[in-house]
Amino acid sequence: MFLTLALLLALYSVLTYLFKLLWIKPRRLRSRLSSQGIGGPTPSFLLGNLVEIKRSLSTTFSRKFMVKDGQVTHDWAHSLFPFLNNWAKQYGPNYMFWAGILPVLYLGEHDLVKEISLCTSLDLGKSTFLQKFFGPLFGQGLLTSNGLSWAYQRKIIAPELNLVKIKVQPSPTRKNHLPDTN
Repeated sequence: MFLTLALLLALYSVLTYLFKLLWIKPRRLRSRLSSQGIGGPTPSFLLGNLVEIKRSLSTTFSRKFMVKDGQVTHDWAHSLFPFLNNWAKQYGPNYMFWAGILPVLYLGEHDLVKEISLCTSLDLGKSTFLQKFFGPLFGQGLLTSNGLSWAYQRKIIAPELNLVKIKVQPSPTRKNHLPDTN
């Protein structure tokens, strides 16, 4: 009798935790952002907007890839992620969508992205999922690191990315493709 009661209590606790994690918390976050004027497509329960993303990608890849009006276009972002462009037209430059149970805030205003990057801590960065997924490919470099590690690497590389140094550095493509002005 006591064991059955303990198991029922444990099951109730687990179900309550999952309900809060998968239903209450996402709805609360969505309502907070919508009260601040950030909308987005309505997610399904566990899949989020993945069904819409897959549908958008399947229609895109069935057409010719990166060809517009018979000419090759270099607008690769809209070719690879057409759903982002469609949602930006529908919901504005800033919106939120769901990749499964993971919320993604899309910011299309460059000034807002710059302000956020200047006014937040170093912990605003790449997700741990991306670090684990791309870690074997990129290692712990500038593309995948966060926090103090990212700040240290950025500090080391920043002087080399100075605009004056980049302009002074000779470019083999500049020699080969530009006419001589002498």
